[in-house]
Amino acid sequence: MDDLQQQSELPLSESTTVPSHTTAHEASNSQTKDQDILRARLQVIKDKHFDIMNTLHESLTARLTQLQRLMNYRDLLDSMSPYLLVPWTEMPQEFDLKMMEEFEENIASILSLEKF
Repeated sequence: MDDLQQQSELPLSESTTVPSHTTAHEASNSQTKDQDILRARLQVIKDKHFDIMNTLHESLTARLTQLQRLMNYRDLLDSMSPYLLVPWTEMPQEFDLKMMEEFEENIASILSLEKF
């Protein structure tokens, strides 16, 4: 091999899997082929799975939203339940007839929203 050809070769890193006698041009072609193979495989995977993955993502997002709404209902019921369990003698004095009507309406509203 003459000096000019040796100077045109680029040193290959140790992590490169191309044999040491391969020229920089051949290594570049090999890397390009590998990238083309990777792109093609990625496209096959995308074509095969992306629509299903997207549908699943949307479904899970909707379920999480529903779960959050249910947790809010639970918290509201947790805050209302003590009023139904407290002895009459310990009922807060500010709990009047108007509040009682609103309280019952809120309970009825929550119970009508969810089908158990």
